[in-house]
Formats: sequence, structure tokens, C-alpha cells
Amino acid sequence: MENHRYAAVMFQHGIDFFDHLDQTLDEVCRTKQVSIDKIYDQLARTEVLFRHMEEDFRHYSPGRLCSYLQRSHHNYSQVMLPIIQHHIERTARHYGKEYPHLHLLSNIFDTFRRDFLIHIGYENKVVFPYIKKLEHHTMQFAHDFLLQVKEFTLDTFILRHAHDDDDMLLIRSLTNQFKTDSNDHIAYRILIKELEDFEQDLKLHSLIEEKILIPKAQKFEQLLKKKVQEMVRMN
Repeated sequence: MENHRYAAVMFQHGIDFFDHLDQTLDEVCRTKQVSIDKIYDQLARTEVLFRHMEEDFRHYSPGRLCSYLQRSHHNYSQVMLPIIQHHIERTARHYGKEYPHLHLLSNIFDTFRRDFLIHIGYENKVVFPYIKKLEHHTMQFAHDFLLQVKEFTLDTFILRHAHDDDDMLLIRSLTNQFKTDSNDHIAYRILIKELEDFEQDLKLHSLIEEKILIPKAQKFEQLLKKKVQEMVRMN
């Protein structure tokens, strides 16, 4: 398999690459009656996500950044986390004697996966809607938003912001810094590349949030609070 990302794309079409390691992609698609063009198209969409990692996000507004993170990184995580977990478990079952660390990795990643899905759910339901409203109400102020500002501030989010990078450091250490060689089984090499991709995506996600999104949103929050203070003084 010349591109490790085919494994995840195939999984989404009901094909487990573990069951077809001795077949070509074309043979698998014919056997499973899946359009190979659909596989190619979906792979191309996945590749776009990683090309966007070089984009300059500093000119994005907070609302646009939230939408971008939801559309790309959150969707990517929700798709890839169960796929990676499945690949860890299958690789551990079949090649656990060769790679004994996979049994521990399975437990660590399962905990990480659960925590991270809770984290992005919190961002999607609470944090990002709040930031979008901040941007809107800073320009078109409405009194009914004051209650939400009192109940939740970005300081609240920063305090409970999960440090997922620490978990990935442990996973990186357990997999020898994501190193493989040509003697490793293809299933193991694909799994390690998936973990490395996920870490790369997570780093960009964290960078955008911590260095760009939150500082920009905090400025809107401060402007809104200043506007409220001015209204109080006038009354």
C-alpha cells in the first residue's frame, strides 16, 4: 500500500485492510463491489486537510476559525479516532508478540480517545458557539447576551483546556518516536503513520486555538465588557 491513508478510507467503506493484505486496491474494490473512484476521491479530500496545514490562519476571524476547526480537525478526529483504535487492537492481536507495547498502547489510546471526543464535544457545543456570539454581539450588542458572558468566559475554557499534547508525548515515547523500518509488518507501519498524522493534526489544532483563536476572541470579550461598563456608568 503506497499511501497509508488508504487504510482509513477503505475502513469507511466497510473494508478492513487487514483482511486484504495480499491484494491490490483494485482487486479489493472489485471483490467488495466498491467504486475505486470513490476511494480515490475520498483520499484526495483527506490529502487536502494536510495541505491546508501550511495555510496562514492569522487573517481569519474568530468565527471563521471556529468553523474551520469544526469542519476539518474535529471531523477528522471523529473519523480517525475509532479507526486508529481498531487498527491498534487488530495489530496487537495479530502481531502482539513482535510488538508487545501495542497492548499498553491500546489502553492508553482508548482513554485518550474518550477524553478527546469529550473535549471536542465541549468545544462544539459550548466554546465555539460562545466565540461566534462574542464576535456578533461585539458589533451588534444585545442585552440578552450579558447573562451568557456572566455564566461562561474564555478564562473558564482556558482553565479546563485539556493538554492533549501530553498524551501524545506518551504515545510517541511508547512507539519509539513513531519510527519504523522496512522490516516492520505493513500493518504496523500503517498504524504508526496514522498516529503520526493524528499528532500532526492535533499540533495544528492546538496552535490555532492557543496562539490565534483564543487571543482574538479574548479581545472581543474585553471590548464587550468595556461596552457594558460604559453603559453602567451612563446609567
